[in-house]
Amino acid sequence: MTQLTVSRVRDKIPVAERAKRWRQKKEDLHLKNCDQHSSHDIDVVIRTDGSVVHRGEYHLLPGQSGCSVNLVPAGRYTVTACVDETDRTTTELRVSDHRDRTICIEVGPSSVDVRQGI
Repeated sequence: MTQLTVSRVRDKIPVAERAKRWRQKKEDLHLKNCDQHSSHDIDVVIRTDGSVVHRGEYHLLPGQSGCSVNLVPAGRYTVTACVDETDRTTTELRVSDHRDRTICIEVGPSSVDVRQGI
């Protein structure tokens, strides 16, 4: 019987699955433009205890998504997202290495949703 080392076990997992597992554990912010016809500008402010820990401006093309890795430490945050300087949403949520504790911002043709999880 052959004993597998950690590196050999890792090599038995398909590359796409390994990448998916890594992203799920490390993404702090996930942005997705669900609008297939228009680009959108998204302003994101992440606060904790009244202090801004991240402020970013993002431009997403139709259908485009992206993420930020290791953006903030684990904790509770107030997240505000403003799309095209019109639609604004603020939500409180937690961030950690668990995939269900990621800041997820989805933009639609006339809406913005800030929620927890991928």
